[in-house]
Amino acid sequence: MVTYQEKEQLVKFLFDKRNRILALSPYQVNDSDRRKSDELFDRINYAYRHCEVEHRKILENEFILHMNKDWWYDYYSRSTYYRMKQRAMDEFLHCLE
Repeated sequence: MVTYQEKEQLVKFLFDKRNRILALSPYQVNDSDRRKSDELFDRINYAYRHCEVEHRKILENEFILHMNKDWWYDYYSRSTYYRMKQRAMDEFLHCLE
């Protein structure tokens, strides 16, 4: 069984990888590495796009935009936020399979 912290680390790693790929210049990598990077980028984006809207909001604010850690206070109670974040990470990882 994967823990909440392990899921969070994995999702963070994947979105960090996505963000680094997005920032790459075409001149920084060879064609083979670029193709692999593009495939990973596409898979991550596919999984993200196929998540529910509310889950995408959490994933975007947490892992893409790196918003202030308290960004969710105006939207959710603490228990709702952590439950929704857990579901968002589960859905995202499921879509990657």
